[in-house]
Amino acid sequence: QADDGGTGSSAWVDGMFDAVPGLARLVDGWSVHPYGPRSRWEPKLDRLIAQTAARGAPASIPIDVTEYGISTSNGRTLSDNYGWPVNQTYGQAAAALDTTVREMLADHSIGPRLRLFMIYAAHDLRPPGATKDREHSFGALHHDLTEKGAYSAEVREQLAR
Repeated sequence: QADDGGTGSSAWVDGMFDAVPGLARLVDGWSVHPYGPRSRWEPKLDRLIAQTAARGAPASIPIDVTEYGISTSNGRTLSDNYGWPVNQTYGQAAAALDTTVREMLADHSIGPRLRLFMIYAAHDLRPPGATKDREHSFGALHHDLTEKGAYSAEVREQLAR
């Protein structure tokens, strides 16, 4: 994983390159977890690109989003949502996911390098309204594997691309 976890520091990337001589020749892709709206993911991805390039990594190395999701309990207020509104409906979360993927692909420095975009997670950990903890409501499906309306449909559409 080559993102800085939102710290803004190159310490993690520097540590990887210091620990593994020639890392830029060995890596097959940079993994990143850029949760949140553009105001959060874009700086994180820009720093990944800048920090790895500063250590000699070529721009030909793909970027793999190995975790991305929007926590939603269909309008119920959650504890946090990585910069998204904490009370998004399934329809709002679906629109936000669609916008995010489109913006990433359209970005001239990110889009051409984007290889994987993986959704976290397959299903919620608790029934709707059972908890306000965002971590329990990231699923593409409810905890019992039933649909989350427009959000399930959007995840399915993204996975078909």
